[in-house]
Amino acid sequence: MGMKKLRLTRVIPLIAAVILILIAYLIFASRRQTLSYFEYFAEEQVPYKDLIDVLDETPRAFFFCTQDNADCRYIDTKMIRVLIDDANTTRFDHITLVDTATMNPAILPSVTKATLGFAHVPAFAILSYRNDKIIVHAVLEWTTETPFTSLNLKDWMKENDLWLNEYTN
Repeated sequence: MGMKKLRLTRVIPLIAAVILILIAYLIFASRRQTLSYFEYFAEEQVPYKDLIDVLDETPRAFFFCTQDNADCRYIDTKMIRVLIDDANTTRFDHITLVDTATMNPAILPSVTKATLGFAHVPAFAILSYRNDKIIVHAVLEWTTETPFTSLNLKDWMKENDLWLNEYTN
């Protein structure tokens, strides 16, 4: 009987310590957070395959990108968020994200350049649609050879009246 009591007095504190460590781990362990991208553009997002359906004669600004593209995520997290803070706004409602995930990978860059004004994604473009043709008004394209900075993007926005007067800077 004495040995059983001795074992219990050794085992119970050990079990209690393991339980406390497990509880502390569960409480203080870091949680996996899901990052949300492209939340600083217009709430409406357009799949690439539906782009023609949203175009009309009025020029509109678009950001062609997809979440799977590292350059797109870089522009979103390092440039757009900085410009949002600079503008003292919550989102650029006048720029619509076009999700290029539905873009056919067999489309040649030369075809995209001829129809949309850019050959590579990510790209910003101001487009309209008239007489069954896409009209390209302005483009800012990112390539590995010629990446742009947040200042380049801000200047492009200013040149194309996308940097609104109510923005603070």
